[in-house]
Amino acid sequence: MPDSSTGASTPFRRAARPALASAWAGLIFAASSRPDLRVSEDDVLDFVLRKAAHLFVFGVLALLVARALHGEGIRRGRSLAVAWVATIAYAVTDEWHQSFVEGRVGHLNDVVIDAAGATLALALLHRTWRREPATARMPP
Repeated sequence: MPDSSTGASTPFRRAARPALASAWAGLIFAASSRPDLRVSEDDVLDFVLRKAAHLFVFGVLALLVARALHGEGIRRGRSLAVAWVATIAYAVTDEWHQSFVEGRVGHLNDVVIDAAGATLALALLHRTWRREPATARMPP
């Protein structure tokens, strides 16, 4: 949030935003390094939960990247676009990384699901930003 006295982000928040996005990307990398991420003995439930996780984790990554970019003074629209591209690029490299992990395979379908998660999350952020009054349009 902006410092109420100046309208500018505090140095801590400014540094924390990219750190959070990087940490989240690191968690994705760590999870992708595990040979088996089975979450249920039921094949259908396992499939649904893993795909839902793709939507969620890449949606969160997109939000964190967009907030980090906007916190650096980049306009909202540009922040959303760059965050979307960066998230999709990370999804592609994540699937490529998985192709080197024993017991894992990279799938293009997962990149599509990741992109859907990023798109949904960023659309919600865009909607939220549009509802803010003009006076709140300083970088958060």
